[in-house]
Amino acid sequence: MTFSDILARLANVRGSGDQRTARCPAHDDHNNSLSVAQGDKGIVLKCFAGCSVEAICSAVGIEVKDLFPPREAKPARKRREPKPLTLADLAIAKKLPPEWLAQQGVADFPDGSGVAIGYFLEDGSQHARLRKRASLGKDGWSWTGPAGVPVVPYGLWRLREWR
Repeated sequence: MTFSDILARLANVRGSGDQRTARCPAHDDHNNSLSVAQGDKGIVLKCFAGCSVEAICSAVGIEVKDLFPPREAKPARKRREPKPLTLADLAIAKKLPPEWLAQQGVADFPDGSGVAIGYFLEDGSQHARLRKRASLGKDGWSWTGPAGVPVVPYGLWRLREWR
């Protein structure tokens, strides 16, 4: 509802510009006791006899929300899909040489969707499942490989060396 629409519903409107006075429709007003102004965020109503904004709006057949322009719908923010993690990104984040990570069984996934972290058994053979890191966040990892195959601890192939 516009400023002009509100003024059209009032009696004895006086003044000019964004500031007007009128008879308050919420009480038996014989003098202009209602101030009507166009504010930065909407239309401001003030009855100097003490009527509430709700009572004034009800008396002219509108709701308080009609004093404010409808909010423009904000365009939906496009979520940028994070760039998949690469071996080079992981090396920088962990401050490790990429060559060393590659020696530990870390490689870029062939489809470019993240980094594969190889898990090896005690005899050095590749375990059937890989850990995939798509991002550095705490939720940025998953397991790949055949379902039903249990995961194993990382570093089993190093046990002989550590013993």
